[in-house]
Amino acid sequence: MSMNKVQISNQLVDTVYGKDYFSRPSWSPDGLQLLVQTTKKMLIYTDGNVVGGLDTIANTTGDINENIVNETTVLDSMDTDKADTIPYQTINNKPVGLNRNYKPTQIWKNNEDIYDYAWYPHMKTTDPSTCCFLTTKRDHPIHLLDSNTGALRCTYKSKDGADEITAPMCVRFNLYGDKVYAGYDNCVDVFDVYGELEMRVKCTPSRAHPDGLKGVISTIDFNTDQSGMYAMGTFSGNIGIADERNNELLVTMRDPENKAGNQQGLSQVEFSKDGRYLYSSSRNSGSIACWDIRQSGEVLYRIKRKGETNQRIMFGLNHEYLVTGDTEGRLYVVDVQGEGVNGIGRELVGSGMNAIDGIGDPVCMNGSKISSEGILVTTSGERQFLDEEHGGNIQIWDLGDITRL
Repeated sequence: MSMNKVQISNQLVDTVYGKDYFSRPSWSPDGLQLLVQTTKKMLIYTDGNVVGGLDTIANTTGDINENIVNETTVLDSMDTDKADTIPYQTINNKPVGLNRNYKPTQIWKNNEDIYDYAWYPHMKTTDPSTCCFLTTKRDHPIHLLDSNTGALRCTYKSKDGADEITAPMCVRFNLYGDKVYAGYDNCVDVFDVYGELEMRVKCTPSRAHPDGLKGVISTIDFNTDQSGMYAMGTFSGNIGIADERNNELLVTMRDPENKAGNQQGLSQVEFSKDGRYLYSSSRNSGSIACWDIRQSGEVLYRIKRKGETNQRIMFGLNHEYLVTGDTEGRLYVVDVQGEGVNGIGRELVGSGMNAIDGIGDPVCMNGSKISSEGILVTTSGERQFLDEEHGGNIQIWDLGDITRL
């Protein structure tokens, strides 16, 4: 499958200006809510078809955590009814996907930098007790927030050697949703869902693994094949795979192109949906690596993109496609199920100058995520110290229609 260059029409989307920009989009597991952040706030967008039911949902007490904290976050005073909605995009003046509008339903001010967030894996918008997500930010414990009401449901605290609360760089639920994993310097803390710290997993060098997993754990992902494996990446450039049943480190890997001193810390690791491969991306790196984790433990192939930046460029992955942006505002769609191309069967649907032009401005397309319904969201923007005009955008596309063009 190949794709010619296509231009996104200048349709109104949710936009911020100046030095603010969108980043780190994350779909809820049911695909009806979208979590995204800017440098100033964190927002929840909800499918317009279900927004009308949120008033009823907001009056329902959740029961995912029996020790619900009777405290709410400080919400932005912005009137969400007057906020922009995110319409579906059009390509060549043709509507792409279903006619839905995503409306901002919750807005939090960012008083500190947000490091990471993660949805409860069994979240369903129709079941209010499951509508929650984890968030971690500088100098704060982990918070479990209600995505419908903004309420703080639970707090997960971890302390450093000076007995001060420290914030992890990444957080994830396990597949069952009964444990919370948080990445710190040289260790991972494991909490039960009710807030108790169960154990601290040391990742420092050992006799079995002399290299260990040195550095700050910057990203975690669980294998969806029910094997119990989870992957960790560090800012020092190492990848480790561990077994959730005993939290022992099984293997450590390092990209041969990621030399020591290159400042290429891992920004994302994610298992393929069949559990056979692991994809990894790093800061200041021009490619995404695909690892064979079942046999050789080596890099099978690379997906080239322009990624020479300290900013995280997040990719999205489903059973068929890997989608990623680059520093020049392009969008790449990669078929990860094809066969017969270069012996590995991965055909670049959008490649180089033939990639999809995302926003028409040479600013970084920093985030791409695919929902369970096959809807693609992309965010764009980057820090601008001299230019006050760029800002950033959110764009919603139907991945099926794009790949059929």
